[in-house]
Amino acid sequence: MCRPHAIALLLVACDAARVFHAHNASRIVHNVTLSIAFTTDLHGEIAPLKHAHALVEALPHPKLLVDAGDAFIGTEYFRKAGPAGMGRVMRAMGYSALAVGNHDLERADELANFSKEARAPLVSTNLCRQFEAVRCSRVARAHGVAVGLVGYTDATAVGPLATWSKNMDPCDAAGPLGDAVLAEAASLRRRADVVIAIGHCGYRFDADLFRRAAAERARRGRTVDAVVGGHTHLIRSSNGRDYGEAPVVAQAGVSGSHLGILELDLAARDPSTGLEVAAARSRNVPLRVKDNRGSDMQRFVDAELKAHAAPPAKPWRTVLDRGDDGACRERECAVANLVADAMARKGACASGASRAPVVALFEAGSARASIETGPFGRAGATAVLPWANTYEVLRFPSAGALESVIAFGAASRAPAGLGGGFLHASSNARIFLDAAGRAR
Repeated sequence: MCRPHAIALLLVACDAARVFHAHNASRIVHNVTLSIAFTTDLHGEIAPLKHAHALVEALPHPKLLVDAGDAFIGTEYFRKAGPAGMGRVMRAMGYSALAVGNHDLERADELANFSKEARAPLVSTNLCRQFEAVRCSRVARAHGVAVGLVGYTDATAVGPLATWSKNMDPCDAAGPLGDAVLAEAASLRRRADVVIAIGHCGYRFDADLFRRAAAERARRGRTVDAVVGGHTHLIRSSNGRDYGEAPVVAQAGVSGSHLGILELDLAARDPSTGLEVAAARSRNVPLRVKDNRGSDMQRFVDAELKAHAAPPAKPWRTVLDRGDDGACRERECAVANLVADAMARKGACASGASRAPVVALFEAGSARASIETGPFGRAGATAVLPWANTYEVLRFPSAGALESVIAFGAASRAPAGLGGGFLHASSNARIFLDAAGRAR
């Protein structure tokens, strides 16, 4: 018997002195700390922003709040409120700029309205020539400090590589996209004291971009001072310590798990060059989902959630042991294996009387939330797999053809390491990798 719970699982980002603009030699200040607060990969999650708002409010000036992309797709709230709802909440938060994530492109026709509702510009160097709603960069003011914000995006969601224009380059910090970001950052220097890259290409790209900016400083001049990014759902900071010689790169988890705070100590060492970063550090603050301090932001978010709440529904099952999706980005994980088994069960149901074996393949990076203990139903399944409610069945002429496809998919994704997203198979199949990571 094909039970609903198996099918439903397939619901497939110290004001030490008064600050002035440093390019005017008569208005230079020394020793000011700029705070960049940021979120990433919210995926429609707004409840933690109540706590995030209080944390941002408590930061000393100068400060800015930015988001590193993927505000869309992932919760019951987003299913009902859509990009306009996320825009309303982000306007209340006071974001200065928003990066564009790959899942934001799934609702690309609503980007302009989203930006308008949020009252914050969208920035992406490799999308700004394709979408009128997206800028390459912007300069924001934080109590007199001019902050350049340049963005970039994993644009694979717009379609196959062959259909991309020359302005929509893939995520390669050593390639054309890295060139474009650094060139845009260099152009911002005429108007900005400091330049921050906010992007959605993953941690490896972010670190490589920073290293490239440092290595090419003699040729290009100052470009990117720091990077806050998303896409890989990692929690990365310097834990409040000075970065020293390490890349100044930070990420803040997924679904509002953390608020990232990057602190840059700025000093005017040379009146001709303006402010420079003397030291940098970052930290990630875990966010509480329940924040009932009675603030205006808390009341606003609660009202949004109530207005767009899903009707009460009976849970499908009770979960006894928590399934952590965080492991899915680093190694084989129980959540992805469970989804693959549910897919295989659904496939067997769809096959009817067919005796052909059904093997389900699932890329673990598609698992977007943990499975929490307690009642589990549609809302939980939507959080785990916030994608379109579709299911694809591929038929192969032979077992050898199927094995070739599986081997190619497994070899395309490393079986462990940052980013993850490697292939999982249902329990009626096994993928074996040799020492070189090749499937066999």
